[in-house]
Amino acid sequence: MFIQKMFLTGYILITATILVSCSATGPLFKESSKVDDWATVYIYRPRVFCLSARKPDIYINGVKIIELQNNGYTSFRLKPNTNLIESKGLNDSPSMHTKINFELFDTNQYYIEYHIVCNWGIIGMNGYAIFKVKEKIVALPEISQTHYQAPLIEYVESSTSQQ
Repeated sequence: MFIQKMFLTGYILITATILVSCSATGPLFKESSKVDDWATVYIYRPRVFCLSARKPDIYINGVKIIELQNNGYTSFRLKPNTNLIESKGLNDSPSMHTKINFELFDTNQYYIEYHIVCNWGIIGMNGYAIFKVKEKIVALPEISQTHYQAPLIEYVESSTSQQ
């Protein structure tokens, strides 16, 4: 019995350590100040257990912006135009690939959730990712619980030639 408790305690500690290390740890969400002629785009990933260890690369118009962690968000600036936003999974995992053409009409703030859809089966769990454009009133309660990750590039040029 003692050995089972020791094993269970060790398993719980190792699992908790792994899960915590997969999450973003920066400061909680804070809105950025407005910049003339640029829209502010927030991409966030709420805390979800399914595929939490995967850190997809997020690209804007072909430029890598961030490796987005579970429970993380980033912000960057774009000119109003049509922009291609896509993710590519760890080890080129197809389940983490998703993309949208995103139209920015003005220099407001835009919120995009990187949403994981989980599938539970006999073998275990798997899932896939999609982008969801959210209204500010819907996004704020979700993004306010996420932690900041600095983008690799803060200002991204828009592209009119999308694939």
